[in-house]
Amino acid sequence: MNAAARYAGNGWAVIPGSVWNGRSYTLGHTPTKTDGLVPAMLSQRSYRDCRQVRSWWTVAPYSILARAGEDFDVIQISAGLLGAAVEHGRQSVVRSPIAIGPYGARVLVSPGSELLPGLRNRIGIDILPPGTCIPLPPTRIRGGSVRWLREPSGLEYRAGDQRPVQIALLEAYRLWDFQNSCEQRPNSTSSNQH
Repeated sequence: MNAAARYAGNGWAVIPGSVWNGRSYTLGHTPTKTDGLVPAMLSQRSYRDCRQVRSWWTVAPYSILARAGEDFDVIQISAGLLGAAVEHGRQSVVRSPIAIGPYGARVLVSPGSELLPGLRNRIGIDILPPGTCIPLPPTRIRGGSVRWLREPSGLEYRAGDQRPVQIALLEAYRLWDFQNSCEQRPNSTSSNQH
């Protein structure tokens, strides 16, 4: 409840989500199973008012969901690409809230984003469609928990600037792609010895 209220208190709209009980997702306020991680209320309305948020989260230990495209866009990237971006000092990526979980990493950037041409159709990177519900930390999901790699509180709950983040990811992708292709290339001297 505290995390949901903190997000709402800083201007992020949150949605009560289904609860992972270790075996399946349920509505939380009843043992009714759901089809995955979904809003727990029929209205699927998001809340910014702290009193409303506290009221909902006292009913059950709901997952904390937010909608992509509402307060921020969400660039989903693989853990390897995130590692390459951070390792090579891509500061614009680090100046964005970053959530990690079993799905990889999600970088929260300013709304209205569209992938740069050099990032389109690349494996390991995508912008989630507007309206997609994503779990915010400390939500438990199938396969683990969602946690912050870069906390939004250290950034005054501002999403990263999407263009510099994407340029940094493009540079990191090229380096990561190059390093992976070098590691997979057979050693020409060892293949000639047989």
